Amino acid sequence: MVFHAFMPFIKLPAPWNYIMVSGALFGGMCLVLAHLTGALGSALDVPLAAACLLLCTTAGSIAVGIPFPWISAPLVAAGGLSLYYDSRSLREYAIFVLGVLATAGWFVHHHFWFLDIRVGFLHLHSMCQLAIAALLPAVVVPGLLLAGAGRQWVGVLMLVQSELLCVLEEQMYGAHHHEEPGSEVMYPSYLVITTTVAGIAACQALDRLWAMPRWATWVVSTLYVAKLSMLVLPEAYLVLPTAVLLLAAGSPLYLYKQPEGGRRRVRLKPWQGAVHVLVTVTSVALARFAVFDVVQWAMLGRPHEGVLLGALLVVMAAALAPLVTTCYAHNQVTVGANTAEWMMLYG
Repeated sequence: MVFHAFMPFIKLPAPWNYIMVSGALFGGMCLVLAHLTGALGSALDVPLAAACLLLCTTAGSIAVGIPFPWISAPLVAAGGLSLYYDSRSLREYAIFVLGVLATAGWFVHHHFWFLDIRVGFLHLHSMCQLAIAALLPAVVVPGLLLAGAGRQWVGVLMLVQSELLCVLEEQMYGAHHHEEPGSEVMYPSYLVITTTVAGIAACQALDRLWAMPRWATWVVSTLYVAKLSMLVLPEAYLVLPTAVLLLAAGSPLYLYKQPEGGRRRVRLKPWQGAVHVLVTVTSVALARFAVFDVVQWAMLGRPHEGVLLGALLVVMAAALAPLVTTCYAHNQVTVGANTAEWMMLYG
């Protein structure tokens, strides 16, 4: 599977490519298993494991054709990771992060930088820069978690990564639908679903561990859910308006969340309710073209203006439903009781 998917990036001829790649993969898997089982540090010395990690990194670097001046970058990353495993110091982890970023920079520059093409609305150079920027939180957050750093930094980094993933995936997934039928799919839909599920699961796990602030869990999870809208109509680029609409509609659920088993009524001041309504209506207005695109796609043609207006009103009502059910549910009961009493007296 590895050779079928990554053969264009493996530069060594056979049989050395199989030997080097297999040795790097199996060596790395053995180190991971030793860490997970607790054997690393007890049955297996850390210096010996560090030497094995350096050998695996060297084999993989040679297999992918990293030149001699750049081979120090992955070795520095491996050395920084082994030092961090022994000392738990953020200084050693910073060395690992720099080595990973330098290696990723060489990889995208060597394989993609010479191409003068556009992917969606972005040039490939911009895509490469965004990909490296999205890699940074992925390698920094584990070190911050193990070091017990501030939860706010973890939340900010997770938010930045989710935003970058939304931009990258929407451009790569939507680019295929602008080309001629039968063209090769650049980014399949199952990858969109996989990254969405993994992102939401990571947010929920960090929230349960109290390693991520609640606001970040809500915003990041909402962005990952909004990312699924690209599967409905890729050429319309619905992720941004969907995210704005979901954030505005779900804000009462986040701000006025009831405790477990709690029955305390949420009482908003009139200006607070007016602000929520204004924000929701504004988000629907900003997402109106996305709503029009979905309605036109569903009706297989250009709908009447009345249908579009009705669709906007339906979306607005659905977006205001969380506010009503969370903050004004008791008002509905009161109004219903007064209406029933009036009907019994005068009906």
